[in-house]
Amino acid sequence: MLTPPFPSLAAFGLLFAALLLALHPSSGRASQFAGAFSLLCALIGDILSAQALPALLPVLLLILARPQLPSRLQPWLPSLIAMWALATSLHLLPGFSSLIWQEDFGRGGNGLLRWHYDKGLAALILLWALQPVPPVRIQLRHWALLAGCLAFPALAWLLGLARPDPRWLPGASLWLLGNLFLTVYAEEAFFRGWLQGSLQTLLAPQSYTFALALACSSLVFGLVHLPWGLPFAALSALAGLFYGWMAGPQRNLALSIAAHFLTNAGILLLMKSPFG
Repeated sequence: MLTPPFPSLAAFGLLFAALLLALHPSSGRASQFAGAFSLLCALIGDILSAQALPALLPVLLLILARPQLPSRLQPWLPSLIAMWALATSLHLLPGFSSLIWQEDFGRGGNGLLRWHYDKGLAALILLWALQPVPPVRIQLRHWALLAGCLAFPALAWLLGLARPDPRWLPGASLWLLGNLFLTVYAEEAFFRGWLQGSLQTLLAPQSYTFALALACSSLVFGLVHLPWGLPFAALSALAGLFYGWMAGPQRNLALSIAAHFLTNAGILLLMKSPFG
């Protein structure tokens, strides 16, 4: 296990705090303060370099200037930020470095456990642009959260993608933490927060708005997993339906993030697969 320098750890810790706060509109200013200090620590810790600033600063200025933007431009801001977030999450923009924790992660001992700062930052800035709704009252789908998360490891087994092998892996806590805040937050902000939400807005006020938006966003979510094979893409599309249903028409990202994270955690800790 490698020991990262303190400024890098502080950058990620503050980023995680900012992401948690970003899910609650009333904590938006606190989230932005935490995000600003995270960026400062990332610069000090060499997680972020000056190369990233030409693409990063205009996006941050747009977020800060949002209240002063003309009303006709404000609806387009989330889509613009979403495109930037997509490029950043795919590591297409220069100036970001990952934090390597372990070089022998997984059941086979040949995986690389690392945290990508750019993915978490993309999720944070997209959440600022989306301004998510606060959690809503308990509904039927909330009670299906745990059952749905346990169903996907079983489906992976039935599809031949994995087999039962429950164990706690060395480094699993760091993997889970990074998966939640860097992978799950980024994917849910993009697919359920922006894509599904934009489709709902585009199709409104039709009676089938939510169902069609859910189906389309889930199909896209499955397609991006196609490089790992058709069965895995099909399972991902089904998972996308589940995550989108948990978010609901109100786009409650806290629920879809919880569903996505618990599903990933179940597959990592309960199953052995070619992916780890």
